[in-house]
Amino acid sequence: MKPKFAPGEAIFVGCDLAKITHYVCIGNGIKTFTTKFKTLNNRSSFEELLKTIHGFQLTTKKMDVLIGMEPTSVYWLPFYHFFKEHFHTYLVSTVAVHHNRNTLNLSGVKSDPIDAKNIYDLLVRGKFMQPVCRTENKTNAYIHVKQAERYRRSSVTYILQLRTTLSIIFPELEIMIKDMRAKFFMQLLWDTPSPRLILQDSLEGFVLKWYGFNRTVTKNKLIKIYELAQSTIGITNGLDAYEIELKQHVANYNYFHQLEETHLGYAIAFVGDTIEYKLLTDIKGIGPKTASNLIAEIGNIEEYKHAKQMTKLAGLDIRVWESGKGASNKLPRISKRGKSNLRYWANQAALHLIKYPNTFSELYEKRLISSPGRGSNKRAQIAVADKFLRVAFAIMKKKEPYVEKLFDKPKED
Repeated sequence: MKPKFAPGEAIFVGCDLAKITHYVCIGNGIKTFTTKFKTLNNRSSFEELLKTIHGFQLTTKKMDVLIGMEPTSVYWLPFYHFFKEHFHTYLVSTVAVHHNRNTLNLSGVKSDPIDAKNIYDLLVRGKFMQPVCRTENKTNAYIHVKQAERYRRSSVTYILQLRTTLSIIFPELEIMIKDMRAKFFMQLLWDTPSPRLILQDSLEGFVLKWYGFNRTVTKNKLIKIYELAQSTIGITNGLDAYEIELKQHVANYNYFHQLEETHLGYAIAFVGDTIEYKLLTDIKGIGPKTASNLIAEIGNIEEYKHAKQMTKLAGLDIRVWESGKGASNKLPRISKRGKSNLRYWANQAALHLIKYPNTFSELYEKRLISSPGRGSNKRAQIAVADKFLRVAFAIMKKKEPYVEKLFDKPKED
């Protein structure tokens, strides 16, 4: 729980962190003691700052100390973990720092000492937050989850590049492929990355080669691909280079996708024996990857008081920024201010949950009807993702399995 101290009741320390040098602003909320204290990113400098704060504690006779900082890249982690052993240590939102600069008439002015004073002002006004708390195993899982997220983003980049190149040399196939990550299409593009390589085989030979690759590969699909290769409008100039480029994109995607799967496997190993993991995977449609990512991102469920905190952490909370008559005609949007990886896996969970007859699919259908028009599928999916996070909060908080409760059926006339 966040402590509440009025100005003059505690010592407030605002820190602007960087790779090498940190700037610190110290005061009691009524007046500042120092605004340009400088410390380096090493233990001896941290201990010097610690002694300075202890000195102000003795002179002011105020023993409570609040330290605040922005979660800047990864530089805040050593600083935070060092000082949390001694004082109340919290984070300040980067968005709040940006807006507070305008409040303090500092727009257009930016320097490290000014940012430290800005963070100090937010601390005094109670605008700070506590980082997500995790056990040792959940911390290890979180590290692997974040690494997997980076590799997933890299693999998506190569999928986009793959589509771009394919649109040049074989646009008909690019339109036909719904999921470029499908194993069949990846293998097809690796073995025959252009129409001319497909046509090196006869139609019978092409069908014989690929039929039975998996259950999604039908004879009709293979015949259609071959016919598209015969009548393609794709360019032939520089085709050798495009074939090499296409195969390189496939290789890069497979490389990063394998790394992603490896790190997700490590994450599952760290949290797979927890009660939260078992409760989540008992829900039909929720697999090991979704459960492990959810547990790692959320951290210790005991730190949360209500489900809204989880939806806000995922950036699924509704924000309406406009006011006036025009705002009433606009559909509300989610804030997207939170953990993008948590939001991604909540949406992935929604996609799987609506495949089964349950409360989630019922909610999905109801939202499609109540909010029709462009983007209705996405809005309904977001509603299911939000409900899933609330359900996950309830079962993890109570340590009780999920019990399916269907919506009341409409009354018959």
